[in-house]
Amino acid sequence: MKKQTIIIITLSVVILVLTTILVSFIIIKNTSQNETKTYSIDGSKMNDAELLEMFQKENYNIKLEKIISLSSPTYSDNCVYVIFENEREGIRIQRILNTLVGTLMTYEDESINDERADILQLSRNDTKEEQEQYDAFLSWLKKYNITKTQLSNMFDYYYYNNTDKIQTINTDDLF
Repeated sequence: MKKQTIIIITLSVVILVLTTILVSFIIIKNTSQNETKTYSIDGSKMNDAELLEMFQKENYNIKLEKIISLSSPTYSDNCVYVIFENEREGIRIQRILNTLVGTLMTYEDESINDERADILQLSRNDTKEEQEQYDAFLSWLKKYNITKTQLSNMFDYYYYNNTDKIQTINTDDLF
């Protein structure tokens, strides 16, 4: 009898230890899978309107601004900003449409540093901080699985369909 009791107790302890190890392994595996989960939004097949809707659901705001100066009406009178931002995440992308200079696009993630990356003219990103911003922009595109062209087209779509919503800011009134 004593031998049977020892065997039963030993088997019980072994089963308890193996069960604890198995449960721990499952918990650790599930936790690591949640941490490495990829973003589930795939914008690669979305049209401009669908992208705008998706980004609005992701707490992005988009607006149009035209900055004018009556005292020096040269550069600013021909400049419209498409401002796309998520204040909670500190991300801001601007598309600047200017008849004199052309089109510019910048990306800024406040969590990285205080600089902005030039999205179109990569050679302008000549500091380490600007390059970090540009790398963050590439990661941002990857997160939503979209291209720079899709983003640019979305901005154009918004601009051409919302020219009546351009907010004019007179810099003479600011000073």
